[in-house]
Amino acid sequence: MVWKIIRYLAQQGYGTEKLVVLIGIMTPCSMTLIRMISSMPDLVPSAEITSKKRIRFATIDNHQDEENDIVIASLTRSNESNDIGYSRTGKELWGKFFELVKQGDCMYEGFPIRCQRHSDRTVLITSASEFDTLCPNGGCTEIW
Repeated sequence: MVWKIIRYLAQQGYGTEKLVVLIGIMTPCSMTLIRMISSMPDLVPSAEITSKKRIRFATIDNHQDEENDIVIASLTRSNESNDIGYSRTGKELWGKFFELVKQGDCMYEGFPIRCQRHSDRTVLITSASEFDTLCPNGGCTEIW
């Protein structure tokens, strides 16, 4: 899903230098994700390949006091209590963070997208495969 989100953002004109992907801890699984995303040749539109910069990955604990236009947080929960559990910042801080996001009406049950050509067309993507069916090539399913 992270790769599809990054690719979608690139299709909308956002360069890789504007974003960071935050992960909980460096695990073999997260290292595989980093290698996969870093090796994708079609991540950005072909016109931008010459200026493509590497995507920055960081652990949540190591990304303090840094700014980026876009932050993608991969908060995979693989325990029975759905607890993030790996950050030194603690459960209390994350609870406050998520409460603020909900209060600001910025919490979604998926990834919201809008077609730039048909601005009334919005979709909430809930799985990686939906990017290919609901917003192929970064647009929508309507005929231009």
